[in-house]
Amino acid sequence: MLDKELITELIKYDGGKFKVSSINDAYAFCEKITKMHYENFPVASFLLPSNKRNYIYPIYAFARIADDVADEIADSENKIQILDKLQENIFNHQTNHPIFLALQDTITKINLDANLLSDLIKAFKIDSEFQILNNTDEILNYCKYSANPIGRIMLRIFEEDTEQNCIYSDKICTALQLTNFWQDISRDLRNNRIYFPKDKLTKYNLFEKDLLKLQYKNELNDLIIELINETEKIFHEGKLLINSVKSKRLRFELKLTVLGGLRVLSLCKNLKGNLIHQRPRIRKIDYLLLFINALKWK
Repeated sequence: MLDKELITELIKYDGGKFKVSSINDAYAFCEKITKMHYENFPVASFLLPSNKRNYIYPIYAFARIADDVADEIADSENKIQILDKLQENIFNHQTNHPIFLALQDTITKINLDANLLSDLIKAFKIDSEFQILNNTDEILNYCKYSANPIGRIMLRIFEEDTEQNCIYSDKICTALQLTNFWQDISRDLRNNRIYFPKDKLTKYNLFEKDLLKLQYKNELNDLIIELINETEKIFHEGKLLINSVKSKRLRFELKLTVLGGLRVLSLCKNLKGNLIHQRPRIRKIDYLLLFINALKWK
């Protein structure tokens, strides 16, 4: 999560004290923002060609700022207004804002559909007015805006965005978003957020108030295992993308991403109901094994 002062400056139209006058400075700033934030999954990996990686930085920086606005701004009405402004600025070409300057350059150079970025803001607005979702279909619809655009943007960067590739990519990105939900259960509960759909809770005779009660641990274990199994299935449906793309570097990055997601799910499965108290974390040895397994993947 970014520093609140940084967020305050960056939501200003001109970027506040971070405004820049050159496109190179804008890209350098976006790279810095990207590398400030930890992720279990690779972001702008060194495996990707530098000319491609450069386009990822402003997209990630944009998403990071919007996400932190959704999380950090307390006033709901003010939050939506800020997100509306960020959404407008996607299509505004007159700016010295480092993120939007680099973003506009990226949109132009790779012929990116800017509506994919606008879809991300829709997801942040849903987060801003958070309500527990009713069923799996509603969660998948949320992923359509929160995660799937990122995969489609990556495919566009590599000029691999065929219709079939986009379908596979949506599967992988949806599975990644769901994996983030399950690994972050303990963190989200502290913030009064629950991403278990209501119909699943009902299936196991659970209520929000029951989740921290030890006597419901068996039911919680069963719920979490079911959700993880469903997420693994989506990963396996999407991994067909790996042999569909032509770029060898993108293919290897996708292998690492899928294997990383499946590894996190495996750790979640081991913790089961303990996920409400503990967050799994990939260790250094896991990264080494992921790299080796990606090399061995045929």
